Amino acid sequence: MVSPVSDHPLYGDCGGSRGAVVRTIKFMATLAMTAGALGVLSANPAGAAQSVLHATALAAGANHNCAVTATSPAVANAGGAVVCWGRNDWGQLGNGTTSGSAAAVPVTGLSSGVRTVSAGHSYSCALTEAGGVWCWGSNSSGQLGDGNTTDSAVPVQVTGLQSGVAAISAGEYHACAITDDGAAKCWGQGRAGALGDGRSRSSSTPVSPVGLGAGVVAISAGGFHTCAILSNAGAKCWGLNEYGQVGNGQTGLEPRPVDVTGIGPVAQISAGAIHTCAVTTDGAAMCWGYNHYGQLGNASISDQHSPAQVDGLTSGVSAIDTGSYHTCALTTEGVRCWGQNLLGQFGDGGNSSLAAPRAVQGLEGDAHDVNAGKAHNCAITGQGEVMCWGRNNFGQLGNGTVADSNMPVGVQG
Repeated sequence: MVSPVSDHPLYGDCGGSRGAVVRTIKFMATLAMTAGALGVLSANPAGAAQSVLHATALAAGANHNCAVTATSPAVANAGGAVVCWGRNDWGQLGNGTTSGSAAAVPVTGLSSGVRTVSAGHSYSCALTEAGGVWCWGSNSSGQLGDGNTTDSAVPVQVTGLQSGVAAISAGEYHACAITDDGAAKCWGQGRAGALGDGRSRSSSTPVSPVGLGAGVVAISAGGFHTCAILSNAGAKCWGLNEYGQVGNGQTGLEPRPVDVTGIGPVAQISAGAIHTCAVTTDGAAMCWGYNHYGQLGNASISDQHSPAQVDGLTSGVSAIDTGSYHTCALTTEGVRCWGQNLLGQFGDGGNSSLAAPRAVQGLEGDAHDVNAGKAHNCAITGQGEVMCWGRNNFGQLGNGTVADSNMPVGVQG
């Protein structure tokens, strides 16, 4: 076992990139020259009126986010377009450049007809209403799925998935999809078995996880593992399992799907960097895997190799999402977060970490989606507005600055 995890040769910084130090310095230097003391990007001149982005779908990556716009007179768009904001070193914003943006920018070629989006470490994917999958950004492990490993700052189509796709999920360096007939497909980084095809090698085109040719209703790609829900509400996971993130009560590589043990019927599942969480059909939140920062929410910091109950969330949970070292859930009483909070990931106005859920201020009972990134989160309010909080060093909060915020702020549309 390696401690801290940031020293692990596979995990890296669980959402960041060691090789990005020089790029980070250059990006921050550019901000310093164009933003002035307040860190406001030149795209948002001081005093300019700004509208809060309205969206129907949302995805938080490591240091960037994407959303599908909603039809709204307030932001003068027709809806169904993809916009992204934050870090852009590898073209993960999809606007044909590698310049970061602290406000939402449109993705080239996806101005309408998009159903949903998903964001990975340094790439993004979209699912169109026609059932086709498009990805853009970093492609070092073939995570764009177009048959090569060349980065692309504009969307490219995933090979063999031009239509007939029902859902997508972008993990750190691999992605997965579910076809209309319930088959799972995965592509990208597979050296730890995350593709589920029984091998430990990457693929730049989609491959089929063993035994999941039908009956898959949900899928979530994580750091180096993947999880799925079947039509019988059972859950299976596969891939790297050093900390028990596969949830079968053991540790050790699992290159083929295995059953998650000790959990009832599952309604939703989220694979994080090195932990996993799920919502049962009766609305309870359960988590397992790495827990050094309390991201499992069970009032401890001990790793769990099978699902453990999140404190206080035995019912009323409708959705859950895992970040690198923290987790957030959508409950009947609003958004709750737990785990690491050094950069304001809880959104409660403080920076104290906690191994049990805390309420995000301003989103009590007023959200219908929540997404956790590396060290930030975003949510869609009941009015359709996109709000983000936490780390903001690359403008991933989308409010025109690079200042962290431990309270939700509106994304500029």
